[in-house]
Amino acid sequence: MRAFLILLSLALLSSCIQEIPIHMPDKSNRLVVGSLIYPDKLISMNVSYVRLFSDSTEVNPKILEISIKENGVLIDYPKGQGPEIYSSTYPKEGSTYELTVTTDKETVTAKTSIPTKVLITKAESFRSAVTTADYENLTEAVITWSDPVGPNFYELQLDVWSFYQYAPIDDPVLQQEGDLDYYPSTFVFSDKLFEGKTYNMTLRFSGHSNTTVLLRNVSEEYYHFKKSWHRHIWLQNTSMNVDKIREDYNIFPLLFQGDPVPLSSNFNNNLGIFAGFNQDIRQLKKRR
Repeated sequence: MRAFLILLSLALLSSCIQEIPIHMPDKSNRLVVGSLIYPDKLISMNVSYVRLFSDSTEVNPKILEISIKENGVLIDYPKGQGPEIYSSTYPKEGSTYELTVTTDKETVTAKTSIPTKVLITKAESFRSAVTTADYENLTEAVITWSDPVGPNFYELQLDVWSFYQYAPIDDPVLQQEGDLDYYPSTFVFSDKLFEGKTYNMTLRFSGHSNTTVLLRNVSEEYYHFKKSWHRHIWLQNTSMNVDKIREDYNIFPLLFQGDPVPLSSNFNNNLGIFAGFNQDIRQLKKRR
């Protein structure tokens, strides 16, 4: 009887299974260019093709010409077949750049600029009165800078181990960006709430206070790309859900993780990023 019930259950289950054909969109061999530029490094770029996950071939695009314009004037023709190509140009603060890549199939162009460098005027840390659930005192860091006139965009990072070391973040600037639910590796934000003023950002985290803080003032292209990057990575991060599947064989967290988020692009065919930034790096000083 038991064997009969098992066979009957298997028969019923098999009758409930329906194969769904999946037609993969053919977006392979589409050109994608990536280049993040700042004054301390020669302009470089990665030129490659988009490939389906099932395609293990590595074919580089046939590059006919690469050109760089500075403030509308042609200044450089980087040479190479990639994927990594270096120029002889160091970008300058306050200048605008245009990158054009021409292959045997298409031409893509994007523009960006190098913002004026914003200096960290104060970077202090001290032992906070706030504790963790294990009664461990958190480290509190206060980072201060003066925002230039006009719309500005920033990226801030402390070299703590991971996002999970941060205490609940109540900074209004970071909250209004809507990124915290995606556990970003860095904090990207605009100056909408403090335009033209001096701002003090406070972050609490567990760990030591001898920490380096990096503040980047970034182009608008960089800002939109990095925000989309954080969402894109989070919605494709299945490592935690795979652990859940191994523990309780529940596949639903993996299936319903979320749809992928397209990455922001400023190239004319919507593939790739060319964006500039400037940066200042300081060591947190322990307040006495």
